[in-house]
Amino acid sequence: MKNLIKLGSIIFVFTSNVCCWAQIDTLTDLRDGKKYGIKTIRNTTWMIDNLDYEAKNSVGLTQDQKDKFKEFNLNGRYYHFETIDSVCPNGWRLPVTQDWIDYFNALVKESPRKVKLETIELTEESYYFSFVNYEKRIDLFKKGNSLNLNPTGRIEGGKFNVPDVYADYFTSDSKETFKGKSHIHIMNAYTTIHSHEHNLQPEKEDELRKFMVRCVKQDR
Repeated sequence: MKNLIKLGSIIFVFTSNVCCWAQIDTLTDLRDGKKYGIKTIRNTTWMIDNLDYEAKNSVGLTQDQKDKFKEFNLNGRYYHFETIDSVCPNGWRLPVTQDWIDYFNALVKESPRKVKLETIELTEESYYFSFVNYEKRIDLFKKGNSLNLNPTGRIEGGKFNVPDVYADYFTSDSKETFKGKSHIHIMNAYTTIHSHEHNLQPEKEDELRKFMVRCVKQDR
């Protein structure tokens, strides 16, 4: 069977006649049998683990590398931009900008500290969409955070760049300048979704970047 998935237990919580949230515990990707935790946050059901499907030109770390940086969530693979539109299981897709907007709005609502979240959109040669004004108010990598996020590192020029302050994931935006090449840099200082050709040209292997992937359910 190709591109099939199996869902684990489903729990719905209702208030009056309105469903306020839904939690789906696990997803099994029947392409390879690997399991992922999944969670519904506002309008989006997210994988809360990094995708680990062995797609063409994807790169996985050695166990020694994972052990060396065990404080980070480095399970999962780093993907080539040319394959990312097909790496998610059937019925799942790359996140879009609205998924991230909903996630940040949920964080603001849940934050015990007042946050004046601001979004900035720049439509120029390279498209940028940024979240700002949450620094020192929201810790995106706090232990137990909703998406189980940690700095990811990346593959650049065929070499592993160790985690720093970024979690880098491929994503998608309808306004992206270079189709299929949008990605998000998640940081506690600010977060940016952008698209650009630099570092994403297959003929320039010494500069080529590969990022991790989180899939979301295809219901938007």
